[in-house]
Amino acid sequence: MAEAPAWIGPLLGWKPATQKSRKGCEALFGAAVAPNLADMSSRASMHFAGYAYETLDIPQSRIRAQSLEDASEASGTALERAIEIDLKHELHTRDPERTWLVSRTGTVADYAQYTHLNELQALLDESPALRATFAGDYQVRTDVYVGVLNSLMSDVEPYLHAAISSKWTIRSDRVQNVRHEFGMLVKNRRGRAPHLVLVTGEPLPSRLLSIARGTGEIDAVYHLLYEELDMAVSVLCGDRGLYPDQRGAWIEMAKQKRLKPYSDLMDDLLLS
Repeated sequence: MAEAPAWIGPLLGWKPATQKSRKGCEALFGAAVAPNLADMSSRASMHFAGYAYETLDIPQSRIRAQSLEDASEASGTALERAIEIDLKHELHTRDPERTWLVSRTGTVADYAQYTHLNELQALLDESPALRATFAGDYQVRTDVYVGVLNSLMSDVEPYLHAAISSKWTIRSDRVQNVRHEFGMLVKNRRGRAPHLVLVTGEPLPSRLLSIARGTGEIDAVYHLLYEELDMAVSVLCGDRGLYPDQRGAWIEMAKQKRLKPYSDLMDDLLLS
């Protein structure tokens, strides 16, 4: 069972319904509240998230004043911090032979495959003509970096083992920035490409599919509530016959291994 990581529980809660969504929330949950991962403009989003929260026993009495994407403390920063702490501990514990460096700061140019990007960026900064021609900003950043030191060459920058983008939820248009940034890492590397992944808690399969589909810019999407959503899809879409398009999206991602449980991320990092 690929259950949700223990650290995500305290970040989950319920948010007050808006005037527009109040009736739908009361119909689904018996109260004017919705899961703080859900999009209140989408009944399917609320339904899937609500089923997952019920499975996780997230009480409706745990009210969050804002949605996760709007609250400064319980948004991307909190997720990045949790992933950083989790990976740092688990990687050092499970593979102490390698010198792991897990960080939320810096740019990809701090790592061996991408140090040349600093020189390229300096040239662009000095030349308006080059900037106009290449329209480039090569200071690529991601949310969490996983580096590995080369024990035989201490004077060489660490190797970028993985670049992790984290999104509490997905809005289909904005999340495509991740695809663009990772595409730059693939094209501009000197050496092996890092593991390029997205970690998210988005409850709606069709939105997950908007970033899970692709031709290699992203290796995989790792879901924080995979098992709980898998159960939600099975019950709501299978047993009750609701949201057939969402069921199709979930099955496609799972069968093609484009969507995986968050617990698989550690194994994939250790094996690669």
